[in-house]
Formats: sequence, C-alpha cells, structure tokens
Amino acid sequence: MEKTILLAGKEMPEARSFTDGLKNKSRNSIAADGNKIIWNKASPISARSFILQSITQSKNSLDAVLYFDEKLLSAKFSQSDIQTCSQINDEYILSYQYITIELLQYFNSHAGKLAFVYNELPKTASPSCLFLKAAGAAFTAFAESTAEMLSSLPEIKTILVHNDAANAEYQNDEALSEWICSYFDALDQIKAQGGSKKTVSWIKPGSKPSAGFALFH
Repeated sequence: MEKTILLAGKEMPEARSFTDGLKNKSRNSIAADGNKIIWNKASPISARSFILQSITQSKNSLDAVLYFDEKLLSAKFSQSDIQTCSQINDEYILSYQYITIELLQYFNSHAGKLAFVYNELPKTASPSCLFLKAAGAAFTAFAESTAEMLSSLPEIKTILVHNDAANAEYQNDEALSEWICSYFDALDQIKAQGGSKKTVSWIKPGSKPSAGFALFH
C-alpha cells in the first residue's frame, strides 16, 4: 500500500523541499497549496475539511507531520502589534490544535504515525516578533501533552523532533523529511507491547529508534 504523509505548518511553495524528500522516500505528500488543497488555519471547519481531503487522497493510509519552523516564521513576522498577535495565535497556535483534534478522530480507527517537529532559532538569535517564542512554547507544550496522552496506545506512534542550527545537516528540509521517513519505517519494524507506556521526550534528527520500542529517548 502506498504511504502518504500530511504536512501541516508549511504550505507550498515553502513546503517544496520537504515534499521532495518525501518523494525521494517513495511517499506521497499532502500540503496546503491555496489551490487544490486550501487550509484556512484560523478555522476549525477548514481543519476538518483539510483532514477529510487528505484521508480521501491517501486512501486511508495517512501519517502526519506537524511542523513549527521558528526560523522561517521569524523571517516572516517582524511586527509585534495586535494584528500580528492575533494572526500568530490563530495560525500558529490554534491551527495545530484544530488539526490534531481531527487527526486523532482519524487515528481512533486507523493505525498511524504522528510527528511534531520544532525547528528552533539559534540560541544566539532573537525572534524579530515578540509573539513567536510564545507560539513555539505553546507548540512544544501541546506536542508533549498529545504524545503523553497517546503514549499507551501501540497503534499510534508519536515522535517529538527538536531541530536547531547545531544540527546543520537537517536544516535542509529535504534531508529532514527523508530522515523522518526512515524513522517511520524503522518504527514499523518494531512491535510495541500493548499497554506499555512510552517515555515522552524530544529526539534529534538523525536518531534511530532503540530496540525494545524505546519510541522516545
């Protein structure tokens, strides 16, 4: 069966490098493009439509990557005004929660894999927008809470990925997505023990799952 990965948090054309990596690993990809697939991030109804379109296109074989790229967003947002505050809250806090709610509805009846990816600015850099760090903190806290909730469910495999400038190889989205595919493939080879609860923590790109189903390490 063909495998499909939904990417949320980057849209075309910014998502092109990431989807190229998925293609290199024989994955189909789905990302909002403002044309065939439209996602209004501020709308929970649009989130549902986005997931339903993705399920249909994937023929019920869907994994997902939720990507918060602080480096990209820092270049996109330079103001710290009310309008920007509202936009960031809608598009980069609530949007991930809307999408996750809809994904969990799907995963209730289908096995799958879910990755939260946080690409952090270098420690020496400061975001140009006041609200970005708060949005990043909200993303990581939500990712951890979601992974904790799902940690005892063997049919849903969740990974938390923390990327930063120190890991130069994986600042390239194509290399990052290829590694995610390889990690997902490795997880498919590991049989989780039902009822066993996995420890939740962040991993670096380039990591490999440990024997014995250490999903987080």
